[in-house]
Amino acid sequence: MAGARIPGVLQAGTFMDSEGMVFWDVHRPGHAIVISLEHEHYKQLIIDVADPASAAQEISEAARRARG
Repeated sequence: MAGARIPGVLQAGTFMDSEGMVFWDVHRPGHAIVISLEHEHYKQLIIDVADPASAAQEISEAARRARG
């Protein structure tokens, strides 16, 4: 897989773990969120965002609206 990892500093790229293919783009571990996907190439996206709680809430609300 193509990716870079410096523990505690950054992890970016495509990695394989017990969930399958996972895309990481984390530079601030305390700001990371995990987005689980279904029927996609990647099983998870692990990304850092400015406000993890707000981002998680917005994503959850958008997913609920999309499901109807």
